[in-house]
Amino acid sequence: GAYYVRSGSSLGVYLVGILPHGIFELPALCLSLAAGLCLCQNINRYIRKNEKGIMKPLLLNILRVTGLVVIPLLVVAAIMESYVTPAVMQLFV
Repeated sequence: GAYYVRSGSSLGVYLVGILPHGIFELPALCLSLAAGLCLCQNINRYIRKNEKGIMKPLLLNILRVTGLVVIPLLVVAAIMESYVTPAVMQLFV
């Protein structure tokens, strides 16, 4: 962002450049964070309270969310960053 401001371009040009893939990348990041926090909470519960049988279903659910939602969102974000963002930036630069 500082590069665009120092070169005389507006900050809006920078935002137009990062917004297309950020739409997909930020939800993937938030879902990954939530899955990690849930995993941490359940590991803590498993160790402290010695609850059996909670880890296998949790890990399966985290793998489902990661495989079916997070990874496809990151793939779409990568494609957007590779192909769409340069095309959009050509319009504004």
